[in-house]
Amino acid sequence: MLCILMLAVTLLAAVPQALTVVDETGKPIAGASIVSVPGDRIRISAPGYETRIVIVGPDVHTIVLQRALPVIASVRVATGSPQTLHSLPVAASALDRAGIASSTAFTSDALLRVLPGFDRTRSNSMFSNYGLLRVSFAGAGNDRGLVLVDGVPGQDGFGGQVDWAAYPPQDLQRVELLLGAGSALYGAGAAGGVLDLQTLAPPSTQGALPAGDLSFGTGTHGYSQQASSVRAWIAPRLSAAVSLQQQRMQYWDLPPAYQSPIDRIAQSDTSTASLRLRYEAGNRDAFEFGERGAWDDQFEGRPNYTFTRRLAQTDARYTHSTAQAIVQAAVFSRTAFIVNVADQYPLRPGVLRYVQDVPTDEDGVSASWIAAGGPSTFELRADARHIRGETRQFGANNVFQNSGGGSQNLYGFSAQETWRGARYQVVAGARFDTVRSYDQQLVSTANGGQVAQTPPARFDAAVSPRVALRYDLSRTLALRASSGAGFRPPFLNELVRGYFIGAVSYQPNPLLVPERSRTNSAGIDYAGTTTRIAVDLFDTVVNDAIMFRTIDSTHQQRSNVAQTQTDGYTISYTQALGLCARVSAAFTDQYARVSSGPAPIIAKRLQYVPSQSASIAYTAIAGGVQVGATLAYLGQTYADDRNVQPLGASLVAGASVRVPLSGAAEMQIAADNLTGARYLSSIDRYGTPPMVSIGVSLPLGPGNNQQRRLRCRP
Repeated sequence: MLCILMLAVTLLAAVPQALTVVDETGKPIAGASIVSVPGDRIRISAPGYETRIVIVGPDVHTIVLQRALPVIASVRVATGSPQTLHSLPVAASALDRAGIASSTAFTSDALLRVLPGFDRTRSNSMFSNYGLLRVSFAGAGNDRGLVLVDGVPGQDGFGGQVDWAAYPPQDLQRVELLLGAGSALYGAGAAGGVLDLQTLAPPSTQGALPAGDLSFGTGTHGYSQQASSVRAWIAPRLSAAVSLQQQRMQYWDLPPAYQSPIDRIAQSDTSTASLRLRYEAGNRDAFEFGERGAWDDQFEGRPNYTFTRRLAQTDARYTHSTAQAIVQAAVFSRTAFIVNVADQYPLRPGVLRYVQDVPTDEDGVSASWIAAGGPSTFELRADARHIRGETRQFGANNVFQNSGGGSQNLYGFSAQETWRGARYQVVAGARFDTVRSYDQQLVSTANGGQVAQTPPARFDAAVSPRVALRYDLSRTLALRASSGAGFRPPFLNELVRGYFIGAVSYQPNPLLVPERSRTNSAGIDYAGTTTRIAVDLFDTVVNDAIMFRTIDSTHQQRSNVAQTQTDGYTISYTQALGLCARVSAAFTDQYARVSSGPAPIIAKRLQYVPSQSASIAYTAIAGGVQVGATLAYLGQTYADDRNVQPLGASLVAGASVRVPLSGAAEMQIAADNLTGARYLSSIDRYGTPPMVSIGVSLPLGPGNNQQRRLRCRP
């Protein structure tokens, strides 16, 4: 942490010499016009950007123009190459930096409730059992979505959960979501979609002034937040980005059915630190290096009822670019350590039941080649990943109870071709994946001995194809249709680790087999000058679906069921309100159920998949003031396979405002859950209560001062 802080100070020492016009990401703007006007001022303009008038001074080296708030986003995750949402042959959604900055959410998982197609609308990462932090996209179901962060797998390789605390909203620059099976390009895990998170990156424009922020905030429910970020060039070819964040919160999170007389207020403390370096070896070659750490501690309201998470990650990549091709190779290594402490509730609340240590190590490499020529783009991807994890459980006086662990080796290779015509686009591709799993369970016996249970090593393989078509009925109206396959082997956690929630035991199953899915979708997309409307229909079938099955009132076990099916649709709407404001809305209706399997659960809804969800988000920038408002409907969701544990439905509203102060500082006010909705995020946790915070953001670096002056004015 100290090294990162020292580097953040060093970043501010760089001073560029040339006047450069760039966009919000630091990319040079082609065709920008600079004209002198009276009063030692200059007018800067470019198509698609807000015109600015700036006073000429010795500290003005970089001019940052703000785009008119876009109606149609561009994404890379859907096909591997950048395309607008309107021009895609598959369904996707996105959040840009303006939408993220104006969000009222205090955590990244809460931020994503306004992302069309993201099912985990009630996730509560600061106060949740880490095993519940999972994702579902387009109604496919838990664990059937792949999460990437800057191109690196974002889910824990052993358990499958997402450590949202490692990627706070302040660090996120962009979010992209592919809806529907994506294993044809991304492989194992992408059975229902792919979520791509992009974090703060080093500047790409030579000579850009150092820019950053230092912010402090406080609020209700013991909330406090400190954050800092800096982007700068530190040598002629070397740039860097540093991000630091700490957040605390407390509230009574246990619902009546899980309370006891000795309960106290729950508390959560999260911290993250990240460093990214970029070295440009030449016009075509670049090297990147990243370090990320996260620390998360939760006290759930009773003695011996806590969770602790630690994460450390290193990654590096090399990119070679030419006019018609991009070659990239990447490597990453990550360690995680989780401590899960459970008490003997309800019989002896506060008395230790067990302590679980869950260490994980994983490493991966990947390579890709994208070649574009004429109307065709060809892409090859290959990757390999090794995962090693275990769970060790101890009782009172550190007495061993059981352990389980194993390793997985995952390999995959994909090929995809894209053809473009005057009014159409066709994408076809397939991927071959192999997974070899080794696992073992060690159980204590009544006489103090230990018994090892070692199933034979399992080898699984799958071929996942995809074909997609877009056809333009007119310049503004397009049709799309696609069919793609998905593949997900069970996580080691599902094979060997069990745990308790209250009196209910959730058991692993070493005999689980991989899931196979298929998504058929069709949609229509209208894109006008200031309006975009998209309607996408989905049908996803999952064979050998993995889910918790109820054994009796106190036991559930992970099991394969014959088949699940999800039929639904998503409507997305974005409207520009002048140049400096926009409103976005989305509505999803989906019937996600067990279609074949044990009789007691036939036609029952899938766990943690809402029947309906909706959201409205408003973003505006005027004279330096940025305003945001959200309204999200969280539809009925069930926590169990028999649908006897409803989590309820609720309506959550929020608002935020950023007001400029003297010296380029800003005051930030945010409020979330203004409706006072009291809903369950899981059967043993209340969602976040009404929250209000106020803070101050101070600029770091002259580049940030200049950027702050350039705000959208209607």
